[in-house]
Amino acid sequence: LTWGNYTLYPDPVELMPLKYKPDTHIFLGPILWSPDIEPPVWWNDIDLSRPLIYVNMGSSGNVKLLPAILKGLRDLPVIVIAATAGRLDIEIYQNHVYTSEFVPGDSAAQRSSLVICSGGASTAYQALHEGVPVLGIPTNFDQYLSMTAIQKAGCGLLLRGGTLTAQKTRQAVSMILDAPAYYEAAQRMKYVFSQYNASERFNSFLEKNLN
Repeated sequence: LTWGNYTLYPDPVELMPLKYKPDTHIFLGPILWSPDIEPPVWWNDIDLSRPLIYVNMGSSGNVKLLPAILKGLRDLPVIVIAATAGRLDIEIYQNHVYTSEFVPGDSAAQRSSLVICSGGASTAYQALHEGVPVLGIPTNFDQYLSMTAIQKAGCGLLLRGGTLTAQKTRQAVSMILDAPAYYEAAQRMKYVFSQYNASERFNSFLEKNLN
């Protein structure tokens, strides 16, 4: 994967430190994206007096884990936003759970106390950009790599997708919400993220190396 003249990482080096980094390996910083869509009709009806949990397994996470995740959140004093990306039809009969195919992920993360995702960089980095801890449930190798780094930085917890249960979800969520250290670590990572502008770094790389 790194057998090229240059290797560019869409990550902050503080989160993904390399012991031996060649000069041709360059950290651009996090690349953030969210769909430019209108929020769901229930967006302004959410009760924000309770912790908000944003759940999104993305396009490559195991969306079949979503029912177990939601079952784990059922009896907790939280509000849940769950995005399905149109990959799973689920019927929810819980008045504290809001579902939609798509939501503006950056705004959802900004309002949240915790983000649950596959652990991949796209949604997990949205959370850290807002200083919000992450519960990552990876199933793909790249998701394990990014979520392992996030857990090592103290910004969240990793649960293995292959052995996930509702009880494990409930325990992990309670642990994160009850321990200020996760939020404090995520806030520190928010500052790290703010020091990067991936677009500017990429343009600078092009101007310096490809003219």
